[in-house]
Amino acid sequence: MLLLRSCLWATLLYVAKGTSSPWQGGLRQGSSAKDAADQQRDLAGEVPTPPPFDEEDEEECWDAEVNYAFFGAMTDSRNRVFECLGGIIQPCEPIPIWQADLESVGLEAAGVAQQLEWAAEYLTDVDPAKDLFMLWAGGNDYLGPYPGWTPGNDPPEYGEPFPPDFPPEFAPVTAAYTTQNMATALDRAYYDMDARIFLMGNFLNPCWTVVCTKFEAVDAFIPGFSTGLKLYADVWTDQFNRGMQTVVDDFLAIHTDATIMFMDFYSKFDELLQSGDFIANLTCKDAIALGVADIDGPDMNGHYNCSDFAWTNDFHPTSTFWGRIVDESLIPIIDETLEPETDIRRIVVIGDSFTDKGTFQDTARRANETWAATWNGPPANGEAAFDGYSLIDLMEQAMGLEPSVPFIQRSTLDDAVPPPPKQACRPKYD
Repeated sequence: MLLLRSCLWATLLYVAKGTSSPWQGGLRQGSSAKDAADQQRDLAGEVPTPPPFDEEDEEECWDAEVNYAFFGAMTDSRNRVFECLGGIIQPCEPIPIWQADLESVGLEAAGVAQQLEWAAEYLTDVDPAKDLFMLWAGGNDYLGPYPGWTPGNDPPEYGEPFPPDFPPEFAPVTAAYTTQNMATALDRAYYDMDARIFLMGNFLNPCWTVVCTKFEAVDAFIPGFSTGLKLYADVWTDQFNRGMQTVVDDFLAIHTDATIMFMDFYSKFDELLQSGDFIANLTCKDAIALGVADIDGPDMNGHYNCSDFAWTNDFHPTSTFWGRIVDESLIPIIDETLEPETDIRRIVVIGDSFTDKGTFQDTARRANETWAATWNGPPANGEAAFDGYSLIDLMEQAMGLEPSVPFIQRSTLDDAVPPPPKQACRPKYD
């Protein structure tokens, strides 16, 4: 889940970089195919001399199943998929059934903490000089439980807890808690996975999306609900963005061999939403449902042409909107920061539905095909939340990378050995 609005002119991109070169660590020499051939000759003693090896044809291969982002992920171990907040977010009745279904086949609605555990266990071929780790999450920490206070109740200062008498069902996660979780994620990727190149960022104001306006309907039975939601969105975003800047600065002061590209998502979203280039007060899906817009589609992939809109649904930007962010901000900051000789081979992603490439149904199907075929689960996420390519798809295309694959949980009930991770390959000598 995630969100947006507007206020500035230029895109501000902050590049944080350590003082020593980040291009240290094991560069892979040769390929797994070549290693296997050498080992076979060694074990067999003398074998016929193989034909001349053409280095131009040698391929370098690596694990492609590296997008760990998961719809609804919070920055701790929780996930918003199974929350309804008394029916405000979604119907509550089917949620226990959905959750039991997942648990029955050993699947998990993951938060960032689980994603990090999976990456530490399965991501065994990290190249510090070639792998770009994107760590970006936080919106779901804000999004529910939702604040229900009135303008007379001031939110806590950064790092302070909510008042003890605040209704627990409406006490949201503080921005300080979220930034600390992101600091932990950064440490884990650095120490446990040997990551050295990072892409991180601040966050847009959650009430820049249409969701806060839609929640005005809740005011009829929870007075002041939408007002409190909007008030805290301003406070939370400011606190989170300042906190994330501190996290990056503190990390780089210690880890001088790391590079962190810090994207000012707040300012870029603001700029695009203020530009007049997009319809921002109505989602593409609402426009289709209401019949108020002339929208092409669906195409062969089930996608509608939402290029005039900022939002596909209540939370997610359209592919066209993401494309502007990629072309005008993300790719320039990557090009300006990395050394010319740096050859990024893949993007490893930890996050939520803003960076998720798969769908909830994908995860279920690949874990247990028979079970998934009869399952009606929560709404689709990831790619299905967009009208075309996702943020990560567009980044990979712009950088000339092989498309990554969402990490798929393997069911604990499967008797068969899980399939090997998908591989991405390219000629080692271009």
